[in-house]
Amino acid sequence: MNDGVDVIDTASNTVIASVDVPFGNTGIAVTPNGSVYVVSTDGTVSVIDPSSLTVTATVGADASALGMAAAGSAVYVTQPSSGSISVIDAATNTVRTSVPVGTFPILAAALDGTVYVSNAGSGTVSVIDSATDTVSATITVGGTPAGIAAAAGRVYVVDGQSSSVDVIDASTDTVVDTITVGGGTLTGVAVTGDGSTLFVNQSDSDTTAVISTADTTSRQSVTVGARPGGAISSPSTTTAYIGNGEAASISVLTTAQAPCAAACIPGTPFGS
Repeated sequence: MNDGVDVIDTASNTVIASVDVPFGNTGIAVTPNGSVYVVSTDGTVSVIDPSSLTVTATVGADASALGMAAAGSAVYVTQPSSGSISVIDAATNTVRTSVPVGTFPILAAALDGTVYVSNAGSGTVSVIDSATDTVSATITVGGTPAGIAAAAGRVYVVDGQSSSVDVIDASTDTVVDTITVGGGTLTGVAVTGDGSTLFVNQSDSDTTAVISTADTTSRQSVTVGARPGGAISSPSTTTAYIGNGEAASISVLTTAQAPCAAACIPGTPFGS
């Protein structure tokens, strides 16, 4: 059975195409040249050409693989069962090495050639230098780090236990702030390219908290679809895309409007 990657036209907020990939895709990353990498629960990574919207290569990965991020000339795939990161060379689409990190790494984000990995089992974030594929630092954060995003010199890590977001200064690899969010279970997090606004999904209440990083008390809660999970922000805009698991939709949020919900894009239900 196949699953699909929907292609959204951001000008019209409509799905314009769908690319078949193995069922159960859990993570996605885009390289600087636009190639799209999608990891699936069958232990494969599909490589999609952005021009033809076809799968041009398949790379083997761990069946437990969850998240991924693109940095430098490679794509970094989290492997929770082995406590490591699989590094795919984007030029050859082969695995060039495996990097040991913390316990149960689940998600990753990239910033200026550095990859940050949330280790849910050890309460840490591993910092990987993409030039050497080595861990340059290990940062202690909240009890169960999960969602992670990075922009403008800061890394934002969701702590699933305390319903908060830890803020890491990327220049010093230290936690410089903790933002209390509340709202029950927090899942995905996104940050605008200029670092001015956070989007934090509150799964239990089907809402997304929109928070100003300049004044974290300045925020609003926006109703999205049922069980929001992943979140991603367009690097050069004030727009975020929220994946609603049970609602099988994408909510498009923008900081330029109030309330922030700009559109809702139908998608494919989980398990179909």
